[in-house]
Formats: sequence, structure tokens, C-alpha cells
Amino acid sequence: MTEFLKHDAMHLPFPMENREMDFEWWYFDAELHTGDHVVVMWSTNDTRVSPRQPTVRLNIYVPDGREISELVRYSEDKVSLSYEKCDVRIGDDFCIDQGDHFEVKALCNGHGVHLKLYKDFPSWVVGKTPEEMAMAAMGWTIAVPQGRVEGTLIKDGVETAVTGSGYRDHNWGKVPVSAGKRNWYWGKLHTPDYSVDYSVMIPRDGGDPQPMCLVFSKDGAVIDPIFNRDGLTMTGSVENMVPASESQLGLPYGKTLKMKASQGDFEIEFQIDQDHLVMVERPLKECAPNGEPAYRYLGRETIRITKAGETQEFKTQALHEIVFTIREDDHYDGYEG
Repeated sequence: MTEFLKHDAMHLPFPMENREMDFEWWYFDAELHTGDHVVVMWSTNDTRVSPRQPTVRLNIYVPDGREISELVRYSEDKVSLSYEKCDVRIGDDFCIDQGDHFEVKALCNGHGVHLKLYKDFPSWVVGKTPEEMAMAAMGWTIAVPQGRVEGTLIKDGVETAVTGSGYRDHNWGKVPVSAGKRNWYWGKLHTPDYSVDYSVMIPRDGGDPQPMCLVFSKDGAVIDPIFNRDGLTMTGSVENMVPASESQLGLPYGKTLKMKASQGDFEIEFQIDQDHLVMVERPLKECAPNGEPAYRYLGRETIRITKAGETQEFKTQALHEIVFTIREDDHYDGYEG
């Protein structure tokens, strides 16, 4: 536990030594019993603003389809960080490890959350050593793959007591995660006994998609392609493509994602179909060059898990992301870098 506390703490020197390259942020999302989906990011050097600086981002996706989006920029003297554990304070907002749970707060313009996220599933880390950092795209802690949430949701100044399920991770690095990538798909899937963290990276050179998924139980990692590939098979595809000319973002993307992974007596297969978009960052010219415009969408998921010959199927709905990297030499229908 002591070792993990330090891995989930601040890693890079602050203020950032290279504002155009260095990044470090803590991420939290939750699905609440009210039907609201919440995302909060505390960034020490936000890669999606120019000039880069510390920010707190808050998104609340309301069941009626409305998006509440708040972005607050801060000067570096408003940031307090710990190198011993997750204790991130930006302005009056924070993400703090309180032992058996994380306490998170973000409040802006009468919207926000003040919640506890319990550590129901064990944590996971890549980037513990220089060797791990060299083989990984970035440092990454998954502090809570899946956990109970309780606390307060604030919308339009009205406070509501809420419960739900949440996730929290932390990324850092000195090489942009976008290096060599045109775009990527990322998200989580939750069942009562398992939590899935998946991604599909799309190379800039036109190579095959690169699928990856981590699967956790309450006892630890079940599928872990970073540290245990013995006997592991993993496939994935992105299908049902939307051309740039028909896309709300002006960029092409797939509305269906399929993945399958097996190792030993465990197998998981899932399909994610886009239900509806909840966030579209645009216009492109405000992102380019070196921007990262993104979609978020709610998906309809079918998950099949086989353990020791017994199969269970789950139907779920979760929040997913598609992120693009815009470079000066990119050419899309309707966009010239």
C-alpha cells in the first residue's frame, strides 16, 4: 500500500520543465443512480488548452441529453501537490487519498460534485521503474478500477445526495501519448465481479489497430497484457465507420468496437455500439495544430465472460471516449492542417 501511495502521487517536477511536452493529470468518472455521468480531470499542464497550464475540467452528462461543461484555468501558485500520495489541490478543488476511499471535489458556476470513491477493486501500476516507463506509452496508475460512490451532485446550484459506481486513474509522462497515434478509443466496462479497462490505438502510419484490455477482479488483475502475456490471445477491431464528411467532429471514427481476450481458463468477449454522443469538441481550427479534439459517447455493451467453462452474459451502458491528435500536416475532409 505504501508503494502504491507514492506511485499515485505527483511524479514530474512542478512547475513543468517542458510545458509543450510534459503532462500529468488525475482522472475520475462516475455513473450515478440519477442517470447522470460525471467526469473530472485535475491537470497540472493541460494538453487540451493553449497555452498549457493547470486546469480543472468538469463534465456532467445529464439524462435528458444536456451537457454541463466547465473548464477553469489556474496559475501555478494555486496548485498544491504531494510527492508522497495522491493529494492534488487546484484552487478549491481536490482529489485526495483518504485511506479506504478517495475524496473528490470540483465546483464551478453552480455545478459540481463532492464525492467519496471507495477502493473496492485493487489498484494497478505501470511506470514503477525506468524500464517499465521505457516500454509503456506513459506512466499510469489505475487507483480504483471500480468502486462505490456516494456524496453530493450539484446542478444549477441544487444539491442532490447520490450513490453510484466510479473509476479513478492517473497519467504522467514526458513524451506525448499521441506520438505515432492518429487517434484512440478508450473506456471501461463494469460487471459485479469484473472491471475492464480497454483501448484501441490507431497508428498514424496506417498500420493495424492496436487493441489492449486489462481485466480486474476483486482479487487483482485477471488479464494483464503489460506484465503477463504467457498464453494470452487478444484481438480487436473498430467497425461501422462514419466518414469525416458525416461526422459531427469532422473526423472519421467507428461506431462499433469489438474485442476478445483469453488466457488460461478465462475468456472475455465484448462489443460496444454507440448509442449517442454526449460530447463533441470543435471546431477543429481551435484545436489545431497539436490539439486533441474528442468525442464522448454512451455505448450499448454486450459482455460475455467465460470462467472454467461457465459463461455469463451482461448488457450494460457506459461512457466511452474517442480522442484525435491534430498535426499541421493532417488532411481530413473539410480540414487542412
